[in-house]
Amino acid sequence: MMEIGIARSLAVDLRELHANAQNMQDGDLTDILLKTLRRRLEVVADREWYARDAAGHLLALQEVSAELTSLSADAVQLNDPTLQHYLEKQSYVKAVAHLEARLEEVP
Repeated sequence: MMEIGIARSLAVDLRELHANAQNMQDGDLTDILLKTLRRRLEVVADREWYARDAAGHLLALQEVSAELTSLSADAVQLNDPTLQHYLEKQSYVKAVAHLEARLEEVP
């Protein structure tokens, strides 16, 4: 039951991030997208959570995936074809690596 509370809290946090992302500069959108991608990878990797509470785990995965889909649409404004490709193909590990490399390039 506690895991469902965590999933709902995650959903609220992600909705707030997305609402803010629509009015942000490219760097801020990149940060939000990177945080959301990392969160999705964390949820997928959390096999203990899945073993304890499969329904809560699935709910969290659905929420973060929906938010990522929405943010992916916003990411078009970043004008980064490589990132768009990774997001469209759901190559999220590659997308994280790509965004981290972009952030290292910024002075």
